[in-house]
Amino acid sequence: MTSVTEKGTAVLGIDVGSVSVNIAALDANGNIFHQASAYHHGDVKPCLVGLLKNTALKNIGYVSKTASTPATIFSHSVFDEQVSMIRTANHLHGNSFAGILQIGGEKFSLSLFDELGNYIGAKHNTSCAAGTGSFLDQQAGRLDLSSSVQISEHALSNTKERPDIATRCAVFAKTDLIHAQQEGYDIGQICDGLCFGLAKNIANTLFKQKNMFKRKHLFNQNDVNSDDFGSDNFGSNEFDSKVLFCGGVSKNICVKNHLESILGIAFFMDDASQFYGAIGAALCLKDQLALHEPQSFKGLDDYFIETAQKESYRYPELALTLSDYPDFTCFKSFLFEEVEIDIYQDPKASPIARGFLGLDVGSTSTKAVLIDDNGCPIVGFYTKTASRPVVAVKKLFKACASFLNEYQLDMAVAGCGTTGSGRRISGKIIGADIEPDEITAHATAAVNLNKNVDTIIEIGGQDAKFTLLKNGMVTSSVMNTVCAAGTGSFIEEQASKLECSLTDYSARTEGVTSPVSSDRCTVFMERDINHFFAEGYEKNEILASVLHSVRDNYLTKVANIGKIGNTILFQGATARNKSLVAAFEQKLNKPIHVSKYCHLTGALGVALLIREQKLTQTNFRGFDLWKKHIPVRQETCLLCTNHCKLTIADIDGDPQAYGFLCGRDYETQKKIVQKNHYDLLGLRKQHARIKYDTPVTHEFTIGIPAALHLFEDMEFWQHFFSHLGIRTITSKGLKNPVKLGKTIANAEFCAPVVALHGHVSHLMEQADFVFLPFYFEDKSKKKDFRRQQCYYTQFSPSIISCLQVSDQKRLISPIIRYLYTSFHTKMELYKSLKNLPGKGSFSFFDIVMAYDRAIEFKAQHTKELKKIYQEQTKDTPGIKAVFLGRPYTILSKSMNNNIPGIFANLGVKTFFQDMLDTKNQDLSLIRPLLTEIHWKHAATILEAAYIAATTKDLYPVYISSFKCSPDSFVVDYFKEIMEQFNKPYLVLELDEHDS
Repeated sequence: MTSVTEKGTAVLGIDVGSVSVNIAALDANGNIFHQASAYHHGDVKPCLVGLLKNTALKNIGYVSKTASTPATIFSHSVFDEQVSMIRTANHLHGNSFAGILQIGGEKFSLSLFDELGNYIGAKHNTSCAAGTGSFLDQQAGRLDLSSSVQISEHALSNTKERPDIATRCAVFAKTDLIHAQQEGYDIGQICDGLCFGLAKNIANTLFKQKNMFKRKHLFNQNDVNSDDFGSDNFGSNEFDSKVLFCGGVSKNICVKNHLESILGIAFFMDDASQFYGAIGAALCLKDQLALHEPQSFKGLDDYFIETAQKESYRYPELALTLSDYPDFTCFKSFLFEEVEIDIYQDPKASPIARGFLGLDVGSTSTKAVLIDDNGCPIVGFYTKTASRPVVAVKKLFKACASFLNEYQLDMAVAGCGTTGSGRRISGKIIGADIEPDEITAHATAAVNLNKNVDTIIEIGGQDAKFTLLKNGMVTSSVMNTVCAAGTGSFIEEQASKLECSLTDYSARTEGVTSPVSSDRCTVFMERDINHFFAEGYEKNEILASVLHSVRDNYLTKVANIGKIGNTILFQGATARNKSLVAAFEQKLNKPIHVSKYCHLTGALGVALLIREQKLTQTNFRGFDLWKKHIPVRQETCLLCTNHCKLTIADIDGDPQAYGFLCGRDYETQKKIVQKNHYDLLGLRKQHARIKYDTPVTHEFTIGIPAALHLFEDMEFWQHFFSHLGIRTITSKGLKNPVKLGKTIANAEFCAPVVALHGHVSHLMEQADFVFLPFYFEDKSKKKDFRRQQCYYTQFSPSIISCLQVSDQKRLISPIIRYLYTSFHTKMELYKSLKNLPGKGSFSFFDIVMAYDRAIEFKAQHTKELKKIYQEQTKDTPGIKAVFLGRPYTILSKSMNNNIPGIFANLGVKTFFQDMLDTKNQDLSLIRPLLTEIHWKHAATILEAAYIAATTKDLYPVYISSFKCSPDSFVVDYFKEIMEQFNKPYLVLELDEHDS
């Protein structure tokens, strides 16, 4: 037997992933005698050298690597990562497994095998899916934890309710983390929510059928589509269903536990689970050693080779040429525990009798500013939020109390306020007098700093905003949508990945050229960065590239370049990065103004606003709050069907709560019913009541999904079936159709289509049949107009019929909306209903009569809706809002996030687009556009938008769903119409997550 110690016989396998380097050494008999791993932080060579120093290099004669490993590393051969993984599994476990779940730093996958060990197929995460190892590492940094290992440790300690965290996208996760911390969830609960969300995302992506490893499987590879192994084509023979779990995330016990709980599968792990790539690469090379000559490695440098010249640079050096950058030095600056303190005035120079306090509780940082009677900053405080806003506020208060004590200042706080994502809970706790939004706060500070400001670029930790001003007043503000990446947290995450402190970032990138990277999304940006690592770019070059990506992302996704003015203020902590400011100056070719208070402008704006209030009394509880124990808990209010999620902070036995939709106080143990409360959905419901004047003559029940195209025709079809003597039920009361739909949907759809899956699944259990007709296109009287449903809607009955929960025999799917006549529609209904069971049958005449009566009802209902608008707006001045969008989103309580209720609580009357009279309006200015638009709802939205733009006191609120392709085209035309008439507007984009 060949010994491990024999020189030149061992094989070294190297696997470099997006976050770590893994190596494994095998002797001539295939025994693993060494394995090691380390994070490379973007610097692969020194990391690998460090690992190799502890390896018996004299024994190494052959080197193999995975395809993801940089070309600068020598190897005899290169092997695909998945092939390497499977080879390791076969080597360690033979053919005793049915699948391999691999979750690495950037990718995850599920590979399936038959009882003989033959490969059947594999499924991978999509290019933009999160939920990988690097995702957990990012969130660990956001939570101020050292690594994802700590996430697992905290999660395992949790025994309380966990929050819902959307982990399929890093940006959604950031949003949900903020809301979880606002609601007072502790670190253990949040970590548990992250691990559960990641497990759920993996389960939804890879395991479409929960029992897929408990069923019989088909082992003929030719009969199985490798891209769709979630079908029923798995089955004839039972076999051992052991599933291996490998990759770095396999070490996260909490994720493993949640996966096993969700899927009902016991995953098997071994000690080599994170080295499958490196071991497999070595094994694959060992299988073909006869084709290679051993290499004599004299030193560590022999493991590296020179590569081809790097691709040419495109971005020029980062340097400011037009802008005056501020000097951030002040009277005194120091670190108090974990709080940065900047003192701007000499406290002993002149007595300061009173001050005004502003707090900005953001997603990544919490800031505070004290100003004097003249509005000048006295002192500023800055610390990380770290998902614990209450703790962060207490840290600032402790620092402020220390400052006042050190300088023996007897300063009275004449007023205080909060802004930022955590303003509600922090405002309740500190006794805030005002809680302005961030746009108002930043604009107030900007005007105070430069009265000529017309443009604000604000890039915060979680979001980015683009604000335009005229004469000191905000005229427009755009915030990044859920999918826009490239905010401050992204810069921070990449800096951490590259082992660069934020304080050194600017100096390391100033005067540096860089390669071009993507600006589309965090995931694509990170992949470019990993590619740059592999190509051998220097860290500083990659750091500079990140800044260009953030700049381009902002200018593409958030700002309107054509409207950027000449006096531009850059605000937010990211403005302290001089190189990022240079990147904006370089692109815009305009001077960029930065204030020495740029990182504090939100808090400064609040302080200035409270100063303007001229209060005679304040609610401020005092800086000694830092000494108090302030427990935060969650409750669900059960006094009405709203079931509001409440956050309660106890301060010396005084509960402070927020989250009530009705506006009641915590002590008031009944729902507050507001007098003269305007209720859009209630008004519409009153005028859609159905009178069942025909007795039920059939024993079966038909279910009508309250989703997608059927939502707006719900009452129409209830009328139709009632006239036939058929009892109907709807799914309008279904609480969370999206959550139910996600468990059965076979693809990534928009939230409304996912909800349809849930509605149909629910009705399959409640009704004998489910009515889900085809709606293709509304027939138009004008030959040059096409009014089609969206593509998902058109094919939704076919999509639903493919689900396991759907019994095709119980689905009634006639073609209802198309270019045919009403006679054809009635015939389609007759053919689909005539053979239903029960006493008697339907004649074609019965169908005709029922359909015509339903048409009459709909016509009358449409008139009544328009009458409501006329009555509610007649002789009633003041702001009114009209919702534009799809009825199944805006008018559905389970989908609209209570947006109509929020407006009503503000005293604003709201209407839906179908309540406006578009037929009797002159639409000639947009008629060419209406001719080109072929989508039904898109055309309706633009018609209503034009009316809103030309109607005094009527303001449009465009509500869309994430992933809605027709809306993504139409929203730009909507904005152009509004801007043509100088009409303010609001665009909101909803998704399936709750925040």
